[in-house]
Amino acid sequence: MAKIKFISVLKQGSGRMEDVVFSSWKGRLFMKPYKKQRATFTDGQQEIRNSFTATSKNWKSLAGIVCASWEEHAEGRVMTGYNAFMGENINPHRAGKMLTLCMSMGMEPLAGFTATTGTGPGVIEARFSPVNGGKHVAFFVQKKEDAVTGGSILFVNGGMDLPSPFKITGMESGTEYHVYAVVTDKAYTEAASVSASVSASAVAGA
Repeated sequence: MAKIKFISVLKQGSGRMEDVVFSSWKGRLFMKPYKKQRATFTDGQQEIRNSFTATSKNWKSLAGIVCASWEEHAEGRVMTGYNAFMGENINPHRAGKMLTLCMSMGMEPLAGFTATTGTGPGVIEARFSPVNGGKHVAFFVQKKEDAVTGGSILFVNGGMDLPSPFKITGMESGTEYHVYAVVTDKAYTEAASVSASVSASAVAGA
């Protein structure tokens, strides 16, 4: 072990300097290597952290009019659209429940919405009251993992004046998904108005 003799001007000290920590005891000065403490969390705290991270990723996977609906929802309040989305959805994520994906912004929600296992591998059938008048429907699907809402949110374009049922394909066979739908005034990337989201859960066909 190395021996260190302190110069006379170092009579006392405390705190950290780079990778060394100084301390004084009974008039004597000591130093020891600095070791960064690792944060420890209870299972409950870690679960909340995981849900926060996952919900934040969900927000980042959304875009366009859905995010704009949250920004409008947050107007006049001391928060952003992101803050409002996070506050609404962290606990549902933890419980494996469906999220509140979109807020109302000038359009009526899709009526009679349900989702069922479709015929064929990876197929989910969405059913609803037919949409007319040049309105568009957009779907979003998210896989349920380990009893929580997990995975990325995937966008599925339904199109204009959509008849029912609508087949969502390419999902993982035998896997449960949360399915969301919104009505927009124009094609999703051009939309200026959107409905609140409706949701249902279904297992993709095997």
